Amino acid sequence: MLASSSLLSVCQEFLISDKVHGLSMLEKRLPSLLGVALQDQTLLEQLQAESENMVGERSSLTLSDMDSITSVDLRTGLAHYGETPTGPITATTRTAYLRRLKKLRLGLVVPASTLDSQYPPPMAGALKNISTITRHWVKLSTMEQEMAAQFNNIPPDVANKVNCLTRETVCKASFNYLLLDPRLTQNLPMRVFSSSDQELWRTFLAAIFYVGKGSRSRPFQHLYEAIKALKTVSKKKKLSEKIRTIHQIWEEEKGVVVVQVFQNTIAVEAFSREAAMIDAIGCDNLTNVKGGDYYGEAAGWTKERKLELGTFLVFKAFKIFLQEGERQIRPVDLRS
Repeated sequence: MLASSSLLSVCQEFLISDKVHGLSMLEKRLPSLLGVALQDQTLLEQLQAESENMVGERSSLTLSDMDSITSVDLRTGLAHYGETPTGPITATTRTAYLRRLKKLRLGLVVPASTLDSQYPPPMAGALKNISTITRHWVKLSTMEQEMAAQFNNIPPDVANKVNCLTRETVCKASFNYLLLDPRLTQNLPMRVFSSSDQELWRTFLAAIFYVGKGSRSRPFQHLYEAIKALKTVSKKKKLSEKIRTIHQIWEEEKGVVVVQVFQNTIAVEAFSREAAMIDAIGCDNLTNVKGGDYYGEAAGWTKERKLELGTFLVFKAFKIFLQEGERQIRPVDLRS
């Protein structure tokens, strides 16, 4: 940890019992370093200073063994990773290109060509540079508000019809959630001062294996399903990729990370947010069997606009996760 030895990190564990299903789970809550630091200005300043020192040390070490590389070899090296410089390599740009090549060789960053082939354009762009989101925060935030506006002021007569004709009422009891793999996050919120936002963001996205919409205890239903599958394991029955992932996490004595976001929405708004985030990440990068459904104004948006919204929503979930800390849930045996 970057902080002084006076900082005490506390891990809390909560036993969640469901007598109806006869199941019990243990929730392990790991604190957010950012959340702790924001409560102590002295600690925050110390962490920021030590973080800057670390970045400076990494920068000086990064280029030490590459000073003699020629501009031709530098261009060829970057081209090998699909990142051929678009302009000339000058005294001004050389250092940045050298640092990029070093990171690519060490596996510290993902080649741009890989991102372009793995993710839809807006998400691929944000993974290369999060400023594609932060620079346009007002525009993207306005887009989110436009999507949600129709669901926030539903006339009473319309609300009554919806409540009578559909299973999903206009009650604001829904939310969205992400399931993350702790083998990848490795308590990501505790690394906010030792890693760049770009690295944290890429790690967060790589760790997401399921996106959902729910109310009440919906996220736990996936875990109940996984526990049931453990008890009734059958070679003939093929488990879903989602359940296999949960089992693999538990086998390594870790817990599934559940991140709940965008609370207190009506079902159709939560469904639209779910659809946008799944599309932005790409179904092939998740264990979701299919994409989601859009409602209201967003249903008529272009594919590009939906992807922009989804990328923005996932990024907001990332920021919420860093602030709230990591919570892992694993099964435990009920003992009478």
